[in-house]
Amino acid sequence: LAKSHHKPTTFVMSAAADVWSCGLLLYELFSGSTLLFSAEDLVLLVDDPEQVALRLESCRNLSEAQRTLLRSMIKPATAERSSLREVLSQPFFSTPEDERDVEVLALFSSPQKKGNGDRISPLQLMREVLALQEGIPRRLREIRPAARFPDDIAEALKQVSPRVLQFSGHGNIAGAHSVFAGSLAFEADGVLQEQPPEAFVALLAQCASPRLECVFLNGCKTLHPLGAKLVAALPHL
Repeated sequence: LAKSHHKPTTFVMSAAADVWSCGLLLYELFSGSTLLFSAEDLVLLVDDPEQVALRLESCRNLSEAQRTLLRSMIKPATAERSSLREVLSQPFFSTPEDERDVEVLALFSSPQKKGNGDRISPLQLMREVLALQEGIPRRLREIRPAARFPDDIAEALKQVSPRVLQFSGHGNIAGAHSVFAGSLAFEADGVLQEQPPEAFVALLAQCASPRLECVFLNGCKTLHPLGAKLVAALPHL
């Protein structure tokens, strides 16, 4: 049966034979059962290649990514079997975009007007965005414009698990004597969203982001009270 883990048409060792063998081993690891039970099974698969597809489709223990990978590897006809390079390019071996770990998650907000219709001076954030794009490789950064509170923040933290969380935008729009003083300004469809510092701190405390080490507040006069409240509530940051 060990020989049946090699190229089915011959027993000559080759890269294609290795792909076939690895496919059978992966099937067993993924499913907990064997695809081939005997030498007769091997002959059956060579004579009727559709049997491979039927067995892969009937196995309930495989994810779709695993099934797609195995379809490309366990092909009796060598010419139809994926090369090792093609196998490694399969979705199974790549991290989905919404599950990757990044070093820096940058959230930008530049609301255009207040709730009463008064205009807000726009921020020149594009220079900062370009600096992030040039200085940090794509796989290590995630940039989200027009950040809304709280949904965009919670969803982004869940998706990309950053080590550094950066907020860039207006701060202290409300004035020194408002309950929103020293807080960050978010936006919804271009309209200012103001949240008291306590709401922002509570959101970060609730979000499960185990890799988070640093929160960078890039907004005017956000050190107090927002920064101070963050340090008090989340001293590990």
